[in-house]
Amino acid sequence: MKNRRIQSTEPNNRRGLSLIEVVVSTLLVGLVLVTSMKTVGGVIRTWQVSEEQHDGMALAVELMTEVLQARYIEEGGSDKFLELETGESATDRSAWDDTDDYDDWSASPPKSKDNTSLTDYTGWTRAINVQKVHSNDPTSALNDNADDQGLRKITITVTAPDSTQTVLVGLRARDGVMEQAPSVDSTFVMHVGSDLQVGTGTDAVRSGANITNHAKDQ
Repeated sequence: MKNRRIQSTEPNNRRGLSLIEVVVSTLLVGLVLVTSMKTVGGVIRTWQVSEEQHDGMALAVELMTEVLQARYIEEGGSDKFLELETGESATDRSAWDDTDDYDDWSASPPKSKDNTSLTDYTGWTRAINVQKVHSNDPTSALNDNADDQGLRKITITVTAPDSTQTVLVGLRARDGVMEQAPSVDSTFVMHVGSDLQVGTGTDAVRSGANITNHAKDQ
């Protein structure tokens, strides 16, 4: 008797992937990777922009605080012109003591009050403009040689390396709190500080803050 080979009419189980399925799968994986990379890139860019905005505002606030704490005009001086006084440097603001000293000043990289360049700010620029403005309309500027009406507009512009700008605007009045002498003799607290040291032979941790509203201690 001869054995006959009987061929099944049922289809064989499929093994492996067809070329079309491989191509489609590759395309899908590629699309997912591209989307993921774009998402990650967007997150990184958002983080960079947020960091630059934070740094820009910090630089602007630092300089604005310095200017607002300065005198309105030089003691005994004239408010006719916005200019430096004799003996004051145009590039070193360590001796600047009134608002008009800061007009049209800029530095790149930004510098501290003692003319030291700030670290980690290569490519940054910090500029300031001081304008005389109408006392009843701070949005209306006066000419530099016009009579001062007792109000000045201070504009600080910080430019990041990618040209992103942060602009901070403030107003300084001639009769502000910093210009008014107390009606009676008083003692004011200008700074509060603290030292913390654990044991002996270790460095003390120091912290403090300037008080700009002249809190009384008696």
